[in-house]
Amino acid sequence: MQKYYLLIFFAFSLLGQIGSAQNIYFSQFQQTPLLTNPAMVASQAVMEGGFFYRSQQVGGGQAFSTPLVYGLYPFFSKKTNQHWASVGVQILSDNAGIGGLMRTTGGSLAFSYNFYLPQNQQVSAGLQGGFFTRNIFLEKLNTGSQWNDIRRTFDSSLPNNLASLNPNVKLPMLDAGILWQIKDTNQLQRAYFGIAAKQINQPNDTFTDVRNPIPMVLVFIGGLKAYENQQISVYPNFRHIQQGKIRQTNLGFQTRYQYGQETKQTGFIALNTWYSIQNTFIAGIEVAHQNYFFNFAFDFSSTRPQNLGTANGAAEIGLGYRKYLAKKPAKKPQKPIKKDTIVEKPELLDLSIIIPEDSVLVYTEKEGLTAEEFDVFQRSVLFPYATYLLSEGNKAFLDKIASTLLAKPDLRVEISGHTCNLGKENDFIAKARAVVVYNYLVRKGIDKKRLVARAWGSKKPIAPNAIEAGRVRNRRVEFRLITF
Repeated sequence: MQKYYLLIFFAFSLLGQIGSAQNIYFSQFQQTPLLTNPAMVASQAVMEGGFFYRSQQVGGGQAFSTPLVYGLYPFFSKKTNQHWASVGVQILSDNAGIGGLMRTTGGSLAFSYNFYLPQNQQVSAGLQGGFFTRNIFLEKLNTGSQWNDIRRTFDSSLPNNLASLNPNVKLPMLDAGILWQIKDTNQLQRAYFGIAAKQINQPNDTFTDVRNPIPMVLVFIGGLKAYENQQISVYPNFRHIQQGKIRQTNLGFQTRYQYGQETKQTGFIALNTWYSIQNTFIAGIEVAHQNYFFNFAFDFSSTRPQNLGTANGAAEIGLGYRKYLAKKPAKKPQKPIKKDTIVEKPELLDLSIIIPEDSVLVYTEKEGLTAEEFDVFQRSVLFPYATYLLSEGNKAFLDKIASTLLAKPDLRVEISGHTCNLGKENDFIAKARAVVVYNYLVRKGIDKKRLVARAWGSKKPIAPNAIEAGRVRNRRVEFRLITF
């Protein structure tokens, strides 16, 4: 008889153990916003759809498998063309236990609103509602009442005495979150921090008449761009999940290589690594080519499976489509911008110093520069739309250029002006941008013979003009070390 009680106890322990499948978290949390923080839905002006799949082994022959599909869509203000909100939707199915003993299926809908602050700061606030059903297949459970003492095995034809259990549980969910981020002049993320409260309503999760509310979960995320040099950038980041006394903390970074910056075939390859304080190591790769992306990650074994989300081994894969939407064009056609109304001219511009586009210039190497000095000439001076006035930030950067040239009298530099593809005066604006930079360096003591100014208009973009973030990068003046 004691053996029967032990077997029944084991069956209910199994239910309790696989019940943790409700806490579904993917290691690649940046790619699963509705599972991490609903405010992330509006972090970028992107239309996106994708599929993710995670398979997790937790020991004892048990496994979790979670397929997930999701989609995001942004909204823009008709008056300002500003990205003010986004919606997101996801559908998932979480299968847990030996032979799929328990299944949780459902979906959720999220809405996130953007608030814009000075100095390129953005705060997104999100709310998410969802509904899930949890089904347990009682016929797959064996209890002591099915034990055949003669055959020394279970007889599934006998009743398991679990008819009193409710095999279907309904789980309405309510989540909320907030995300702060700061972006650079190219509208690319420099730093972020977010917090989300999940399962705020604490739904009842039990297969019996005894109430068992699911505890609320707090999710903290954060990261920043710690290093950037031409095509390489490094982003340290973290995620901390807290549910009562149960917790999971992942610390890691992403190393990204950007390719195709001067062509239409843009994209990046990123290596992701995280270490969990609960003794799990995670490695992954992300490949993005124009509008398509692919992700793969693997969680290596944990020695402490009692912690939230850890596993003896887990693999996850994701793929999807992503499109950064441009600002909506104005309904009424705009009048061509006249030269004398583009900006208030700060000085008399002599555009005759611009050399022809087909002039032959030879690019040289570092010419004895240190890596830091050489890096200065790889950066650009950025301008607002349809202007060529130098901001205080631009002047501070040009002072670094001037000091380097004064210290290296043998250097010669090409100054090239560029624009985005909007507007009717791109040739003039590109020339004006090159000339004002040329004049500024001359006033700082640089010999005119060491400088060459030329302009390309919108002919040489370094980023897609289809999106505003790309157009911002194209409104620039570049530098190149030359000999002539």
